[in-house]
Amino acid sequence: MPVIRGAMTRAVDFFRLFFAAELVRTICTHTNSYGWGTIESKPYYGDKDGAWVETSPEEIEKLIALILYCGLVNVSSFHWYWSTKTLYHGLWARSIMSQDRFKALMAMLYVVDPDEEDEEDKLRKVSSFLEFFKEKCKDLYQPFQRVAVDERMVKSKHRSGIRHYIKNKPTKWGIKL
Repeated sequence: MPVIRGAMTRAVDFFRLFFAAELVRTICTHTNSYGWGTIESKPYYGDKDGAWVETSPEEIEKLIALILYCGLVNVSSFHWYWSTKTLYHGLWARSIMSQDRFKALMAMLYVVDPDEEDEEDKLRKVSSFLEFFKEKCKDLYQPFQRVAVDERMVKSKHRSGIRHYIKNKPTKWGIKL
């Protein structure tokens, strides 16, 4: 279904163009699969009996919302998002989900099928997610008359095989986009 430019009236509508229901269901399925396979070695992420508590697409959407919220609202320590102190009373993370459940979902979050990972692929943890996202971008892109494409280096100090060095750039080490 083509999307008409200017048809989005709410930010969540635009967000759901890229994080479609099928993607959220896939993340939910893979997270549950990984959770059940890993819970024996990490029982503190389960319920009181040590079993994995299945997640739902709605809970994954709440998790994504909290991740975005934590990126936008900076506090000095992570646990303050769930604080009941007066200073942090305006933070609403605790009304979305408990801190323990957030930590459990973050520990078990999987966006690809854990059984079908290609050990040779450096981006194996996110490869199918990236493919889905790229296809969505291609489907939704509506170019104007003049388009310029450029490359840039995003500064990064992490250690992985996707980091590049380009001596003539102001940012010499990073991820090339």
